[in-house]
Amino acid sequence: MRLPRGYREPEEIYTVEWLDGEGRSLGQAGGFFSLQAAEACLSELAAGAGSGELFINTIVVHDRLEDWRWDR
Repeated sequence: MRLPRGYREPEEIYTVEWLDGEGRSLGQAGGFFSLQAAEACLSELAAGAGSGELFINTIVVHDRLEDWRWDR
């Protein structure tokens, strides 16, 4: 497959988010460039006094709209 000129691979970021009782995100507790950092944050928050369920959400981020269009 030939990629268009100037194409840039997307980056992945990892957010630690709270879930409500119905599985909806209540908000982001932190965002990280590495899965390891997100897992460490998740463990730290889970050990604390927080309430609700935590999960790690993986988000793909593109620099340019053209790159996003190509990956769709």
